[in-house]
Amino acid sequence: MLANNEEVKRLKEEVRELLQFEEEYIDWLRLTSDCSNTETYEIYEKRKQLSSLKLSRINKDYLSKFLNTHIIEVSRREVFSNSYLENIKCPKASKNGLMICSDRIIPNDSVSVYEESPRDYKTFRQKRRYFYCKDTLLLPILTDLNTLNTWMTVEPFEINSFEKFIKRASGNVLLLGCGLGYVAYMLSQKSNVNSVMIIDNNQDIIDLFNERLLPQFPNKDKVSIVNTDGLAFLENADLSKFDYINLDIWRDIPDMLLPYFNGLEIEKKNPSVRFSYWFEERLKEEVQNGILKRVAGSSSDSLEGLSIPERIGAYLVDTTPINNRNDLQELMKLDNFRSLMLDWYQDNKDDVLSYVQKEEEFQKSIKKTLVTF
Repeated sequence: MLANNEEVKRLKEEVRELLQFEEEYIDWLRLTSDCSNTETYEIYEKRKQLSSLKLSRINKDYLSKFLNTHIIEVSRREVFSNSYLENIKCPKASKNGLMICSDRIIPNDSVSVYEESPRDYKTFRQKRRYFYCKDTLLLPILTDLNTLNTWMTVEPFEINSFEKFIKRASGNVLLLGCGLGYVAYMLSQKSNVNSVMIIDNNQDIIDLFNERLLPQFPNKDKVSIVNTDGLAFLENADLSKFDYINLDIWRDIPDMLLPYFNGLEIEKKNPSVRFSYWFEERLKEEVQNGILKRVAGSSSDSLEGLSIPERIGAYLVDTTPINNRNDLQELMKLDNFRSLMLDWYQDNKDDVLSYVQKEEEFQKSIKKTLVTF
C-alpha cells in the first residue's frame, strides 16, 4: 500500500526509470545472446547486426557500467574444468525422439546467462550475470525432438544453478528429474553422500541414462533410479529416510508453478527434510519484478498481463504499508519466501490453474505454428 507523499513519489519515478532502462537493455541483450540449439548461424549473425543498431537507443554510460559488472569472460578451460564435463562423455544417442548429444552450441563471443540471482534489495537492480567465451563451446544437451523442448544442458548457467544444493547436500539424497545425470554425478563424488535416488517418469530418459551415462560414473553404486511420477512419490513415500530432496521437473517458470507449489505443500508436512527447488532464485526475482512494476504503476492497475509471480509481487505491494524507501527495501528482501508463496497459493489455487492452462495452450499453438512453418 503506497503512501501518497513526496518520498514515495520520487521512489516511483526512480523505479520507472530503472524498469525502462532494463527493458531496453534486455531487448538489446536478446539480440546479442547465443543462438539456441535449433537456430542457424545465419540467424545468429543477423541478430548481431541488429544489435549494433539497437545499442544507440540505450544510455551508453550506464550500460557500460552495467556490462562491466554483469558480463564476464570465461575461458574454455574454466568451463571444462567442471568434473562432469571433464569426465563424462555424451555421445549422440536417441530413443523415441529423445536425444542426448554434445551439440549444444554456444558460439564464440556470444552472451549467455552465467547465473541467476534475486535483485539487490537495496538498489532494486538486477544482479544476474552473463558470460562470453572467445571459443565456441559444444556441450551436452538432452532434447525432445518430438516437442522441440530442451530438457537439460550442462553449461555454466546449469552448473551454477545447482552449485549451492550440491555443496549443502549430504547423507541420503532424493532427486526429482534425471536429465543428463549432472547432479547425481556431482553428488556421487562427495564422500559425505551415502546414496542418490533419482525419480523420473520417462522411461526413455532412464534408459539413455542407464545405458550411456551411468556406466561412466566412478561411484555408480551410490546411484539408483526409479520410473514413477515424482510428485506422487513424494506424496506416498516415507521421506524421513532422505536428508535432502531436490525438485527439477520443469523447464521454466510457467512450467514450474504447479509442481513448485505442490512441493511446498509436501515440504510443510516433512519439516525434517531439506528441500531445494531448481530455478527458485529466478522465481524470487520474478516476484521482485512484480513488486517494482506495481510501485512504478498506479494502484488501480489491472493484474492482467502479469505472470503469477508478478501478481504475487503486486499483492505484496497492495497489502504492505510503504511509506518510504526503507519500507520498499524490506519488502524486496522477501523474507520467509516459501511460506509467503505457499500462503498465497492456498488462497489463489484457481487463478494458478487458469494461468497454467492458458500458458500450456499458448505453448501448444506456438509449437503448431513452428511445425507448420
